Amino acid sequence: MQCPICKEQIRANTTVCEHCGFLIADAPPETLPGTDEVLPDRLPAPAREKPIKRTGVLWTLIFAVITLGIYIPIWFINRKEGINSLSSPHKLKPGTLVLAMVLYCLSVALGFSSGIISTAGVFTDRQDLVVFAKTLELFSNLSALAGGILVASLSVIVRKILQQHCDAKELKVRTSAIAAFFLQIFYLQYKINRIFPARQDTVRKFY
Repeated sequence: MQCPICKEQIRANTTVCEHCGFLIADAPPETLPGTDEVLPDRLPAPAREKPIKRTGVLWTLIFAVITLGIYIPIWFINRKEGINSLSSPHKLKPGTLVLAMVLYCLSVALGFSSGIISTAGVFTDRQDLVVFAKTLELFSNLSALAGGILVASLSVIVRKILQQHCDAKELKVRTSAIAAFFLQIFYLQYKINRIFPARQDTVRKFY
């Protein structure tokens, strides 16, 4: 069998040319001489695995702290494309990631507003402002709780995706659902750094 681009000989039924990287499935199908019957040597090309951002666990913790937790949903958004390219039927849904981002931002915004209004109420001796500040604080805590539960579930899903990918690639790596649930992105980043060693196309990022 010959690659239609580089003309090098490749194995039959392969999906990617090992010489030039051309996707064989993209080439027009060959037919038997004198017939319209397509030769059965064109298989669907598998989705290419995309690199996942590698960041030190310490940097991940620092970013989460200085952004008051907003970096946590950003972590999932920045790595969604790479995670969804892994060998697993489970995928991260954009709507879920956006909802987590909204909940975290809302919690931080309500928390700041509550603190400012409460301080103003104390200095001006206005109890109505103090009561309103407590209401905002309550909604801030509820948003943080909902966002935390959502992120915990996302962490378990990503852990399952990583484990299924390792099993498909026959990598001797085990992951823990309990650790993913409680340590969330910090545990996931640690596992990603171990599963996907640094390569030329996998650059270590600081975010």
